[in-house]
Amino acid sequence: MITIERVKLEVLEFGEGESRHMSAVYIPMLKALLEADLVYNQAHLCLLEKQLESRLARLDELETYAKNRVTTIHPGHGKAATLELIGRPALYLHDFTDAVKS
Repeated sequence: MITIERVKLEVLEFGEGESRHMSAVYIPMLKALLEADLVYNQAHLCLLEKQLESRLARLDELETYAKNRVTTIHPGHGKAATLELIGRPALYLHDFTDAVKS
């Protein structure tokens, strides 16, 4: 936890997702999460590195962390939204995987 001008910030580290290392910043007093490139809103997910399974695992971790703690997510791309935003990339990744297999 770090404090900047009396505002506490919690820096979160996640394992491999879109890239090898994912991080986010949680602001407890706002119940807000500043998310990097794990969650997008109304934007195409970057799938160049092909870590689909690990990315899905990170989304599960993020959802577990955010439950009862976060009300607003500020994604890496797109507008801020509620926690429902976490489920959208997972659906997208599952659809992408199915499309590639077919």
